[in-house]
Amino acid sequence: MKEKVIYKIFLAVMFIVSVVFPAFAEGPVKVSLEIDKPQVLRGQKQDLYILLSFDVDEVVVDENVVRSPLNIAVVIDRSGSMEEKGKLNYAKKAAVKLVENLHAEDRFALVSYDNHVTVNWPSAPAAAKALIISQINQIKSGGSTNLTGGMMAGVKEILKSGKKDTVSRVILLSDGLANQGITNPIEIRELVRQARRDGVQISTMGLGLSFNEDLMQDIAENSGGGYYYIENPTQLGQIFQQELNSLFTTVAAKVTVTLTLAPSLSQVEFFGYPVRRENGKTIVELENLYGGEHRVLLMRVALPAVKEGEFSVGKLQLAYENVVKKEDRNFEWPLQIQAATDEKQVLAVRNTKVVTESAMIEADYEHAQYVREFEKGNKDKALRDISRLSSRLTVLNKNIDSVLLKKKIEALGLETREMQEAEANVSARSSYLKKSKQRFFSAGKGKRGLSILQVGDNGPQVRRVQEALSKKKLYAGPVDGRFGDELEIVVKKFQRVNSLEVDGVVGPATLRALGLY
Repeated sequence: MKEKVIYKIFLAVMFIVSVVFPAFAEGPVKVSLEIDKPQVLRGQKQDLYILLSFDVDEVVVDENVVRSPLNIAVVIDRSGSMEEKGKLNYAKKAAVKLVENLHAEDRFALVSYDNHVTVNWPSAPAAAKALIISQINQIKSGGSTNLTGGMMAGVKEILKSGKKDTVSRVILLSDGLANQGITNPIEIRELVRQARRDGVQISTMGLGLSFNEDLMQDIAENSGGGYYYIENPTQLGQIFQQELNSLFTTVAAKVTVTLTLAPSLSQVEFFGYPVRRENGKTIVELENLYGGEHRVLLMRVALPAVKEGEFSVGKLQLAYENVVKKEDRNFEWPLQIQAATDEKQVLAVRNTKVVTESAMIEADYEHAQYVREFEKGNKDKALRDISRLSSRLTVLNKNIDSVLLKKKIEALGLETREMQEAEANVSARSSYLKKSKQRFFSAGKGKRGLSILQVGDNGPQVRRVQEALSKKKLYAGPVDGRFGDELEIVVKKFQRVNSLEVDGVVGPATLRALGLY
């Protein structure tokens, strides 16, 4: 009997090998497609999770290396509130630094706005840097906030060039609410979607505690740009540089994923991205891919009661433009699973990586809804729901033993304290909501550096940890954004001193102790 079960599992593995979705690497871009259940139980309705992962090699920023030209419009809020704490001066310094890093063949435009919109520097090659910087320094604060007007003026400047071979981006900075011009979120969403169709992405930077984070995230989401919550104006220079570095290292643009389901299927959900549906196809447009980043796209398909044997789910297509080679790339995977009667056999071949990732993304989605319940004033209900979610993940993780799920449970455990502190005053509440929503925005795309970091991770969030530990005189290594063995040793020391779990993983509790959560 034992040999029979082993043989069945062997046959199942052979089936999986025969239908495994081949990963591919094109230059620095590595793409893999996986499903949680290559086999499903016959005769049962269930969900199938499909995970598309992008891992991009680091790209060294070298001014001597030829890269694709940039087409940038910096749009700066100059409303009266920008005078507070020197916010406008920090913004101007950050814009100056950005200009200094551009090449002569890059295009640059400068727009500033209060209740009126001013094109301070029309889009042109960034050769006359001294003149551009002079225009930046002349910006003065004024009245209210015509955010949409300023943003769309930036889009218009970028489109003036008519160039299709550039990496185009509007960088929108605001510290307040959109209270002049077009303020309806639905109208704004359609404007930014049209900008994206025209080839322009918009990255939003919210400064301080008074801006509308939901609107700024919605603009970034629907235009394909990035979103940044900036607590302190002193961080502006670093954030501008972070955005510029991502543009410098763009390796893939116009990234589109299309899922065509088999005729017998109709229900599919994508997490973390807006979708459109056309002629039976579900289409998702992802942001550009940048050097050194990890990105995921999770899909959930509702399956009917499948009969025994092979079953076609449909096909998944990926298309993008190779920015370096200036050519379009297209890939396609047929999606097939197998129905079986042996539950042990089905469990033996499930993909724990996809199970974990789907559990994390769904948990983040639920967690975000509970934070919004708190925002509406329903703290007790939010905490009850969070407790139930934590219990469910704890049961799941007994079989998986995932550090990701472990740290998510840790984050849920901190929520009571976080919410109680958020009730202290308006500023604490606003800060809590903005930080939480920023984490959820990133996590939906598989970017979890704001809540968990470990050996092998790279990027600006690792740099934040290095800087924080350096200030505490614990870390003396390079502040280079690389999580290596030396940093892990220091993290363990910090955890030991602060009575935290000593595992070398920078999770929510460790980030909170460092003042970074």
